[in-house]
Amino acid sequence: AGGAPLSCGRVDGAAAEERLLTTDRPNYPFSWSRDGVLLFVSISLRTVQDVWTLRTGAERKAAPFLETPFVEGAPALSPDGRWVAYASGESGRTEIHVRPFMGSGEKLTISTEGGNEPVWSRNGRELFYRSGDAMMAVDVTTSPVLSAGKPRRLFERRYELSSALW
Repeated sequence: AGGAPLSCGRVDGAAAEERLLTTDRPNYPFSWSRDGVLLFVSISLRTVQDVWTLRTGAERKAAPFLETPFVEGAPALSPDGRWVAYASGESGRTEIHVRPFMGSGEKLTISTEGGNEPVWSRNGRELFYRSGDAMMAVDVTTSPVLSAGKPRRLFERRYELSSALW
């Protein structure tokens, strides 16, 4: 499959759309940091689906954030910009994990019975995700160390099934 340019424009339409990256693979934007780093999903034949970063500005540079033999997707940056929640199939089932955005550190598995489409609360103290037809929530503490409570079901509704991790 041919790639498509990764582009953006101002929400208010005050500026023209700008091409950020052109590659030979499909790319899907997800989350922006305050300092202009874009988290996006990149599809490849070798590693299937990975999470990449793109530094914007004068020195545009794309680099892998998570590039593994497993399918990763739906990256969501925490409101404080320190953590990335994402979906990964490395356990054999898609689960939600959180890891540091910059620097090193261990990942923390958030979901316990499958998960997809993570979204942070505005204050960064909760993480929401979908598990099948259930909307789940987990209390999260990001300082001084990352920790998470037990997932709880908020409600259940019928959702369209998708094989994509977003």
